Amino acid sequence: MTYSRDFLPDLAMLGSEDADTIDDKIRLLARDVYDRLVTLVVDINADPLELKNLFVADRYHWSLGSGKPSVSSTMFADAIAYVGPAPGFKEVSWLMPVPIPAGLKVTTVKARVARAGDAVMTVQLLKTDETGVTGILASDAVSADGIHELNLPVTFDVDVGLSFFLQVYMISGTAAGDFARFYDMEIGSDAQEV
Repeated sequence: MTYSRDFLPDLAMLGSEDADTIDDKIRLLARDVYDRLVTLVVDINADPLELKNLFVADRYHWSLGSGKPSVSSTMFADAIAYVGPAPGFKEVSWLMPVPIPAGLKVTTVKARVARAGDAVMTVQLLKTDETGVTGILASDAVSADGIHELNLPVTFDVDVGLSFFLQVYMISGTAAGDFARFYDMEIGSDAQEV
């Protein structure tokens, strides 16, 4: 939405202006605050104010998570969202928190990944409730070589007290060209229009 005026420059009082024009500046300020506030709240007259749900789609880069080798080894401890060829299999379980506000209905979950050769890759969306119980909401495996956009089959309502995580489990192959790589994920919801 565009506004009729910039917020601060039009409200600036010059030292040469008369003090009796301050009421006009206050009216402009009130109008500008109102115009901007109604785009953020459901009902401007409600008490207390309820924020609109402005979360439409968010993309989460792999660097927001962290990888943990599934076996004890320092050889690939720095691996986060990639495993390459190795003399023996390398396994990495990569986990990323996904902050989704309560009250939404998530409609799409996409993950962008790549793999080649004998590498194995599984992408899961997990939820954890306030008691620590974890469940798998959606899961998909990458079976073909190349770059892929996975559409995880899931639609769910976000309740208070839930935490969400994306888990990417990767096992490398042993041939020279084998690899698995996670790029990013995107979550879409049925956010209210503003």
